[in-house]
Amino acid sequence: MKKLFTISFIAVLILGSLPQSTAQLKLSADPLYTYVLPPDLVLGGTKGSDQGQFNEPDSVYVDADGTIYAGDTTNLRVQVFAKNGTFLYAMTGFTGTDVDINNEVQGIVELSNGTIVVVEKTGNLLYFNKGDTSPYAKTALPAPQTDEKKRDTQGLAIDPRNDTLFVSDQPNNKILVLDANGKYLREFSTGDFTTPENMVVDTDKEIIYVSLEAKGSIGYFGLNGTFLGSFGSDYSQFNFEGLALDPTHNIIAVDEGPDEGTSKLSRIIIFDKDDFSPIAAFGGPPGSGEGQFLSPDGVAYDQLTDRVVVADQGNYRIQLFDYNHSLYIDSTGDITVSKDNLADSKFGFYMAGALFGGTYRLLQDETEIAKGEFSYGQLIQPDFTTLDVGTYNFTVAANDTNGNSATASAILTVTEAPTSPTLPTGGEDGGGGFLSIGIIAPFTSLLLLSSIIILFKRRTTK
Repeated sequence: MKKLFTISFIAVLILGSLPQSTAQLKLSADPLYTYVLPPDLVLGGTKGSDQGQFNEPDSVYVDADGTIYAGDTTNLRVQVFAKNGTFLYAMTGFTGTDVDINNEVQGIVELSNGTIVVVEKTGNLLYFNKGDTSPYAKTALPAPQTDEKKRDTQGLAIDPRNDTLFVSDQPNNKILVLDANGKYLREFSTGDFTTPENMVVDTDKEIIYVSLEAKGSIGYFGLNGTFLGSFGSDYSQFNFEGLALDPTHNIIAVDEGPDEGTSKLSRIIIFDKDDFSPIAAFGGPPGSGEGQFLSPDGVAYDQLTDRVVVADQGNYRIQLFDYNHSLYIDSTGDITVSKDNLADSKFGFYMAGALFGGTYRLLQDETEIAKGEFSYGQLIQPDFTTLDVGTYNFTVAANDTNGNSATASAILTVTEAPTSPTLPTGGEDGGGGFLSIGIIAPFTSLLLLSSIIILFKRRTTK
């Protein structure tokens, strides 16, 4: 009998135990996952003309003191705010509108002597001393040639080494090059049907980046106007708008997206300065929640506070984002899912906050099952098809490029796949009285176990 008990116990273990398998790693396929990044500061948010309200803010600029200059497009003013968001004053004096003029406030730059220069749509440059509400000078740009269309000046960029100004002339597909006083020097074409929008000068490379609205790309040109190439068309949702450079001269681009909710995204994309590949993106589906955008336009980089400043045009506000945001991990939460739905489950961890990624370790029940590098916003999850029925505790531990660390855990419970009856159950109608397969199944192991025990007993009593 002692030998019988031993064999019976082994049989119970074999039939009643379900081994828990080790998951494999699966990363999100999208290398440019767009995450909704919470803003550090929001200015405005209400359509109107009162102090702190906006009507389609377009361009933005931040000076060395962190003072924010926000072009309030159709209100024909520039609102000025302290770095903490306190309203300071409004710059006015722009050309008024009538039935023949549809004027707007457009690009904003600063000369080396501290003068703020603003270009308006009708083709004028206005010069302001800091702290003044009215311009001390207004310079008209050269009139369009007879073979050109009506002038529509949009973006304004500057070469800070010599105060050379660059103005985009959209309908004529041109960039006008001017001296600090607005005197015409030369011009160059961006190509037929390109509609140049915004610009930024990279003094390290001696080039100027231009968002080519009609092409959905970003062109780059020598400062003499020579076309050198373009990038970004594979990632643009509709077209690019504002451009800026970060401290290492990576390109920060506004990928405008649609004006209302669709499958398209409205976001900020950061492109590598060397190979122009996308490094990170934030924004998400178009919307009015914090960190989302509706028809964003201008963008600037705040060197003092390391923030990206975005003119969120359709939401009548300016949003400011920490460029070196601390790492945090967003778990999808504890999930219970049947085995037949494992492949479709979204269980996992989004690596958020750290714009430029870092390293991670993925643990299953405290055992490391994978490690490597992550990109900002990337989804890290197990390959569920390898898991058996059971409960699993997954943990991600990560470090970003700034030395920040974070961990997050979530539990995945895998249940048996539901079964459907294939025979009549014989309920109240009294017909048949067959048990469903789901009810019979639990007894199958017992029957098989009894057979093994009986068979063994018969063989040992011979």
